[in-house]
Amino acid sequence: MQQSLLDLAPRFDGAVYEPERDDDRLRGQMDRIYAAVKDGRWRTLAEIAELTGDPQASISAQLRHLRKRRFGAYDVQKRHLRGGTWVYRVQDGPSADTGSELHPAVLVAITSPPDGGTA
Repeated sequence: MQQSLLDLAPRFDGAVYEPERDDDRLRGQMDRIYAAVKDGRWRTLAEIAELTGDPQASISAQLRHLRKRRFGAYDVQKRHLRGGTWVYRVQDGPSADTGSELHPAVLVAITSPPDGGTA
């Protein structure tokens, strides 16, 4: 079983967050959404929802989380498409302005080769 990036550092919190109830669901959601957007292609929330099966509101929340240091500080970009529709993409790796401020476990996870070997 592949280890999730989220297995390596503390993540979710909030007034109504209960780890026993919410943790597995949110980790799985984050993993599915990241897998759908990590290629850097522009996608609407509807397109990401079609790929992941997750609600658009949850996708939007997880994309905001991906910008946070504790979730990897990814460069999540958005641009207006038309009307009320926006498209999103995630550039590979953390934002340039966060660098060494990342949680050490997150930094190791995002800079290590996926096969566990050395770079």
